[in-house]
Amino acid sequence: MAPPFVQMSIAEFVQAASSFAWSPQKTQVHMHHTWRPNHAQYKGVSTIKAMHDYHVNTNGWSDIAQHVSIAPDGTIWTGRPWNQSPASAAGHNSRSVFMFETIGDFDAGRDVLRAAQLQAVVAVIGTVLSPGALNAQSLRFHNEMSSKSCPGTSVRKDDILDLVRQFHDAAATLTQDAEPLSPERRGEIDEAAGVNASTEVLDREDVGEHPDHGDTEYEAFIERH
Repeated sequence: MAPPFVQMSIAEFVQAASSFAWSPQKTQVHMHHTWRPNHAQYKGVSTIKAMHDYHVNTNGWSDIAQHVSIAPDGTIWTGRPWNQSPASAAGHNSRSVFMFETIGDFDAGRDVLRAAQLQAVVAVIGTVLSPGALNAQSLRFHNEMSSKSCPGTSVRKDDILDLVRQFHDAAATLTQDAEPLSPERRGEIDEAAGVNASTEVLDREDVGEHPDHGDTEYEAFIERH
């Protein structure tokens, strides 16, 4: 059974992640796109549950691969416990890595990463990695660790890094303007992010990567769900 996935605004994620009990502190962020589902296939929580179902029941993983999923509307869904190693890229997974999936197919000529979804991508990276920790080695594109095009041939790493630096410059103002999380809402997000996950859960390591071009079984599964 899928865990209760929680949908967050950008401001909610920034507040929750800024005060989260990271253990260990994240030193890298891995950026992916889902390929499938693409923008047109996104159906809210049922899409997140479908990815979880495939990752667990077909790939044999302990949970959904990613720590968060970023929807086309810019909202951010919780995923596996944030202090657990992701199923990001073979040979590059560890508990010091935070991995997110951007819902869409961002290869050239397909979906476009823009507006609220791009803002959420930048906010996730900029919140998990401090200004002093952000560089070309701490932000890793999936295609730097495999032969895949992920997170899409239309996405340029230098552009993302520049936007994250701008986010860092404006972060103090953004935090001041945000509506504070209520204790109830913060507790709901923390629970979904695995703040109370056991050591047994956090020590689980899953081998493999999210499906990509040519995986017709996975493509058909997402289309059905």
